[in-house]
Amino acid sequence: MWFEDPGTEEFRGLNLKTLDVDEAYLNITLTPDAPQSLHLYSLTSNCHQCPYSLVTSIAFSTILTVSAAWHTKWRLYADKSATLHKPVSDSRLLHCEFSSPDLGEFGVYDVLVTEDRCHVHTAKTPVNIYAPLILAVLAILALLTGYIILENFLESRKKVIDEDDPDYEKSPKRRVNCVDTFRGFAIILMIFINDGGASYVFLEHATWDGIHLADFIFPWFLWIMGVCIPLSVRSSMKTGAPRYQVLGRILRRTFLLFLIGVALGTVVDKPFLESIRIMGVLQRIAICYFVVAFFATILYFNVNFKNKFLVALKDLIIPLPQWVFHGAIVAFHTWVVFTIAAPGCPKGYMGPGGIQNNGIYKNCTGGISGHIDRTILGVEHTRIFPWSGVVNVYKGLPLESEGVFSSLLAIFQTFLGAQAGYILLHQKSVASQVKRWFLWGFTCGLVGIGLNYPWSNPLIPIVKDLWTMSFVLITSSLAFFFLGILAIICDHSRIWSGAPFSFTGKNSTFLYIGHFLCYQMFPWHWIWGKMNTHTIQLAENLWGLSLWILFAYYLHRKKFYLTL
Repeated sequence: MWFEDPGTEEFRGLNLKTLDVDEAYLNITLTPDAPQSLHLYSLTSNCHQCPYSLVTSIAFSTILTVSAAWHTKWRLYADKSATLHKPVSDSRLLHCEFSSPDLGEFGVYDVLVTEDRCHVHTAKTPVNIYAPLILAVLAILALLTGYIILENFLESRKKVIDEDDPDYEKSPKRRVNCVDTFRGFAIILMIFINDGGASYVFLEHATWDGIHLADFIFPWFLWIMGVCIPLSVRSSMKTGAPRYQVLGRILRRTFLLFLIGVALGTVVDKPFLESIRIMGVLQRIAICYFVVAFFATILYFNVNFKNKFLVALKDLIIPLPQWVFHGAIVAFHTWVVFTIAAPGCPKGYMGPGGIQNNGIYKNCTGGISGHIDRTILGVEHTRIFPWSGVVNVYKGLPLESEGVFSSLLAIFQTFLGAQAGYILLHQKSVASQVKRWFLWGFTCGLVGIGLNYPWSNPLIPIVKDLWTMSFVLITSSLAFFFLGILAIICDHSRIWSGAPFSFTGKNSTFLYIGHFLCYQMFPWHWIWGKMNTHTIQLAENLWGLSLWILFAYYLHRKKFYLTL
């Protein structure tokens, strides 16, 4: 049970070994007094405001293989002819309905349909899918704790140095570890999720609205990239390089990132020019980097304030001109969304379209944002991922998750990271930096939650595929808090250097490209048997992740860091 072993290969003639991850058997039996022609419909919890969808017709006794990944509600209708969908409010010829919140992997469930109701019984208890993950997390925490203890012991040994040595520096300048650690944590989490996340649904991206752990990764990458932009720009300007040279380097890096992103998109799909994917993760990173770095360079100025009040507000005053431009970008995006409607759609629509709301906005997927991207990029240049919730769950139109129009708010998210960078640049004490980061985190979180209210019909829902403002603010809020916590641990108290996350953070671009190129390549990946449990997939995912961490450590020892 602890390692997803069903205990037997067969149960009542049902082969449990043929089931996949998060699958179970549903045995529906009709009694003689029940209608002998029924149609089964289902509604999963990851399809918000959706109708019930037809599963199959039931005659006397039917055994189904069903997914247990999401909580599911079931209905049996006594219609003579079935339709593909039934609105939630449709109770005509509804015979009975049932749900089984304990539906789980490798479970067997009996549904006895009588004259007036459905009786659900668990014939075989499902396995525990969370135990392997809990054990893995505890093991990782134990290893990390042991590493920190060893690290502190070795560090204390190094401090026993003859201070009379003229080459010994009492207060050596230290690298800001919290930034590398933050970036390294994000890339490690990204590799784990991209490799499958052991098929746990709560580790996947939200189907449409809402937010899961995987949804934090990309915005955190953009945000932490923004943190580094002010530091990089100031470093370049202090060397005396003219602005046009700094802008030239920014343009060069933008071009390389965009080109590499397009190239990586052809690793899985063949490079047919008529259908090549134009946008993607690195492409969006390139666009956001260019815009934020461009404004940071042309509006760069450094004034030595003498007034204590102005010195305390320097991290706000310096980027103030940039706030005007980025505020204009946000205002333009908001104006377009709420004043211009996609053809046949209402203004301000930010839903998935398809079957949601009984299909009244079927062709409105993503509203004006989705329409603009489909017009600019073309559907043929939009890759439909196998896990795309908007297509597979909502049956909506194809949507580029890293679209052109939604990149406007991704640019603003990068600039919020730059604001954190200005705090790091102009507030010298860690305590002062952390206070300001926490204040920004609290403000962004409060506004983001407010925009997502009321939760049943929010003003601006949390939608990653549209990169909505509520999504930007909530993910940025936690980024401010997380960076502050890491600064306390890694740079203030110095009880942890951030390793091994800091190693991966220093070579995040290399690891991202490498893990993409080595997708399903041995020794990072392997297949053993059917791979139909979270346990075996978790072992495979952690194995590949460990190899990348060791590789990052090797590159760190060799002092090799990929810079574009």
